[in-house]
Amino acid sequence: MDNLKHIGEPVLTPETADWGGKGTNLLMLSRFNDVPPGFVVNADVYGDFTDQQEIENLEWIEDGDIDLDWIEDTGTPLDEIEETTEDVFLGSELPPGYRQEIESAVGQYEGRMFARSSAVNEDGDDSSGAGRLESFGPLEPENVLEGVKRVYASPFDQKAINYLQENNLDSFGGVAVVVQEAIDPEFGGVMYTSDPNGDPNDVYIEVNETPWQVVDDDVRGIVHVDSDDIPSGRSEGGSFRYKSIKGDGEPLMSDSDVMMVAGTGRDIQEMYDSPMDVEFAKDAETGEIYVLQGRPITVDGYDQPEFDIPGDIRDIAQDNVLAQTGIVRNSGILDAPAVVVDDADTASYFEVEGELEEQNDHYDQGYVLVTPVMNEDIENRTGNAVGLVASDGGKTSHASTVADENGLLYMGALETEPQEYLEHGDPLYMAVNGHEGMLARGETR
Repeated sequence: MDNLKHIGEPVLTPETADWGGKGTNLLMLSRFNDVPPGFVVNADVYGDFTDQQEIENLEWIEDGDIDLDWIEDTGTPLDEIEETTEDVFLGSELPPGYRQEIESAVGQYEGRMFARSSAVNEDGDDSSGAGRLESFGPLEPENVLEGVKRVYASPFDQKAINYLQENNLDSFGGVAVVVQEAIDPEFGGVMYTSDPNGDPNDVYIEVNETPWQVVDDDVRGIVHVDSDDIPSGRSEGGSFRYKSIKGDGEPLMSDSDVMMVAGTGRDIQEMYDSPMDVEFAKDAETGEIYVLQGRPITVDGYDQPEFDIPGDIRDIAQDNVLAQTGIVRNSGILDAPAVVVDDADTASYFEVEGELEEQNDHYDQGYVLVTPVMNEDIENRTGNAVGLVASDGGKTSHASTVADENGLLYMGALETEPQEYLEHGDPLYMAVNGHEGMLARGETR
């Protein structure tokens, strides 16, 4: 088995056990699509790296995987595990043969590069695991090896361990690494080749100046394309609908850009015979549109129950309606108190009245979390939430992923910011029918 494989090289059937979820998908996608140049480091390299004595001496690591039972039995703080693991990994060397092979591969590319996680149980058919392991960059060529080791350490950080515990998983199954040339995007985003919370024939695209802004709950525009309207020549014009969420209202993507992206998504869906979640970007220098990532859609949005909002439920005075949106997850009705995050970013900052853990414990029968965005620190403090309203989050964002994985009713990409009008404990009425959602002042349970 090769220790690494260059993206774009002929490959018949790459195995996830060797190249991880992301790496396997990129090796397949590069057959017929433009993918940033680079290579994938086999998961066996991670196994041999973690077999070294100084790493085996870490009590919470067993055969390269996190020992969740040991953590539960000892009660060792997760931040201590994260910091110690990273220190040991960065202080350890890759076995010489691997180190030289990676350095030689890096020398075949130009400019800075990204080291991206590609765990065996990441970006799969059943659970995406998206955003739970880290990617690093852009890195200067001489820092790529350090980036690889940081990726190797990321299954042992707090958010990754929490993800395993909350989803009753044992491990990420070993880690391959994707190393790719960095591109300078003119725009980027995430596309659902078939909208799981709308018309299955609708290619749904969220866009901003960079794709990671979209993933991090920062959507500038939403594009809808009927797959029947995509011309055979991808660069031709075609009909689509565009909605501005923020900014000056001007679309970031030209008509031909939209059709190129949507046509690429249609072709990828046909290739996999499955609706796909595709990350993309247009290189500002070359004008090339690249596929950065592709994975089967794992959200459970198709065939959601239908009901009218609000007519079939309750007549609600318009001045009591706080938000309405078509950016939703799941389906149901909540009459529950609010817990409010006043301000937040997608790193670790958030601002809230009092302690968020105290509010979570106080409303232990369930509440609607109202916040601009969702980050791991907020997520780890809000385990009793039953609804999530993220005013800046889109359908493809981290907030949406959290809602899907935890079965929360979700509303995002709002034209208002309801957190500005609410306090902890305010009664809320939240109705989501799988395709649209409404938030209003209501009665507590």
